[in-house]
This record gives sequence, structure tokens and C-alpha cells, in this order.
Amino acid sequence: MTNHSKKIFYWTTIGLAGSLALVLIIVLLFMLLGIDNVQAIDENIQHYLFPQADSWYYSLLPVIKGITEFGSFNITMIVALAFVSYYWIFRKLYVNAYIAAVSFTGMWGINYVLKIILRRERPELEQLMAAHGYSFPSGHSMIAAGFYGGIVILLVHAMKERGWTGPLLAILGTLFVLLIGYSRIYLGVHYPSDVVTGLLSGGIWAFCMYRLLQEASQ
Repeated sequence: MTNHSKKIFYWTTIGLAGSLALVLIIVLLFMLLGIDNVQAIDENIQHYLFPQADSWYYSLLPVIKGITEFGSFNITMIVALAFVSYYWIFRKLYVNAYIAAVSFTGMWGINYVLKIILRRERPELEQLMAAHGYSFPSGHSMIAAGFYGGIVILLVHAMKERGWTGPLLAILGTLFVLLIGYSRIYLGVHYPSDVVTGLLSGGIWAFCMYRLLQEASQ
């Protein structure tokens, strides 16, 4: 195994293990706090963030539905294929293509496994958008932080290589990720703790991909 391959294997393993371990640590923390207490906190937060028909921000529903679609499996698959194709075929940047591909497959794969294991039911609300499967952790939030976070890292890195600075892009990317997470609470399809856990788990993965890109560029 070459040194380059070792770096890829190392950071991929750390990223996947770290993302998985963080969720399990949060579950343990919830058990120590008491599941009923966590549920009560979730429901209190939902009281303020889930819109009623007479809420002023209920009018944002079409916008929020549009934002949440960017975290769906189909849309993220299209984005992943576009970036993988671009980096692999046109730029010959194989590590970048790998990061885009494994960020998509890794985040969705881990989320699917965790939901099957943990089996938390979705909120008992009049949900504003159809959602299927279990609730914890939020798949949209995990893919937003892990996959889109990885894409933003690739774009910021490319800007820096051209002598540009990327703080604005990084800020906009972070806001985009947070909006996808918020949309899941707004629509009533996830508890706040589902979303926070998904964002943190995906964030660990994105950090590991940042370190991989740094070391691969040296």
C-alpha cells in the first residue's frame, strides 16, 4: 500500500468510525439524562420551531420544502455524480472525486444502519411533508454536514489554490447546511435532537475529509 493510499484509508476509517461513535455516545448521554427528559426538551423546542397555520412563518413553507429537497437521496446522488464525474474525468483529481463519492455513500450508509439499530419513531405532529422510516439521527442533516460539507471543503480548497480566499463560501456553505437541518424540524419530520446529532456526526466526517485533502495535497 502506497503512502497516498494509507492516508486515504486512515482518514476514511477515522471519519466513518468517528461519525458512528459520536451518535452512539449521544445515545448513551440521552440514556443517562433520561429518554423522557430528552423527549420533553425536544417537544419544548418544537413548540417554538414547528409552525402553526396562523404563524407568520408558516408562509415560508414552499421555501422550506425547496431547501429540504437538497438533502434528499435523489438530489444528493445527482450532485455527487456531477462532482465525481467532473473531478475524475475532466480534472483527473482522483482524491477529490473519491471524497465526493465516499461522502455521499458513507453518510447515507451510516445513517441507514443507525436508524435500523436505534428505531426512534418520528414526531407525532401533523407533518408538513411526507417522510418515511425512522427518525434518529436525521439523514438530511447528516448528509448536509457530511456530504455538502465535503463539497464546500473541495471548493474552498480549489479557491485557495488559485490565490483566492474562501471565507464567504465557507460561511454560505455552513448556513446552507444549517438551513437543511432546520427544515427538518420546521416540517415536523424530525426532533431537534435528531437534527443536532446528524449535523455533529456529519461534521466529524467533513473534518476528516478536510484533513485527507490537506495531506493528499502536500
